[in-house]
Amino acid sequence: MKQPIKSILYFIHRILLRIKPYKKLIYACGWDSIRYKSYYRGLHFQSPEGIDPSEVDGYTGENDQQKIVALMENLFHEIKPPVSVLDIGCGTGRYLKQMLSISPKSHFEGIDISKEIVEKFTRKLVPQVPIHILDIETDQTFHMQNPGKFDLICMIGIIQILSLKRIRAILQKVNYLCSDKGYLYIQFNVETDQKKSSVGYKRYSIEELEELIRQCGFEPQKSARTDILKDYAFIIAIKH
Repeated sequence: MKQPIKSILYFIHRILLRIKPYKKLIYACGWDSIRYKSYYRGLHFQSPEGIDPSEVDGYTGENDQQKIVALMENLFHEIKPPVSVLDIGCGTGRYLKQMLSISPKSHFEGIDISKEIVEKFTRKLVPQVPIHILDIETDQTFHMQNPGKFDLICMIGIIQILSLKRIRAILQKVNYLCSDKGYLYIQFNVETDQKKSSVGYKRYSIEELEELIRQCGFEPQKSARTDILKDYAFIIAIKH
């Protein structure tokens, strides 16, 4: 399909999302997140030379880096030092790098859907961390090969591109990957009066995600809006 037609159809789609029945159908089926998955999987940089990770992950300055530091320090203050950590949707690896500096004796691994980002950014930023290029939603082997391996599983900034149906499917695999009494940490674009973000991310309430987390075998321990990142919240839960 030619790009102008794609652009017109996407514009119409964004308008129709203001109609509740249409929005409910799209979000329930997960069709809306296909665009984001396709985008990230298909990223290609003609020349990686001189490209900064900030051009990929949106963290553009020292102030943004300090926000990551603060968020991860808060997380590791709330939980016991983990032994094995998995970051699902690790992107350029900025959060992994900070976690590694806080808990250098822990074992870290990352998962991301974009081969381009992993090979040209993540593996350079955290070369000591094994990074798996796969789609956790559709992959049928990773969780089967690593049952109960991870004491902390992080999902930072990926909830908002997924429907509740797709989040449930991933959380069921996360439960399988998580050790007994292990932790789940999610950070997401929270519901506000604005209802949706400027880039079309979904906004979920803390309460509806907590209920979904419970249904997938985790008990929320702490949740709150964070004033570190605007319109974001986090939930820390433990596997029961």
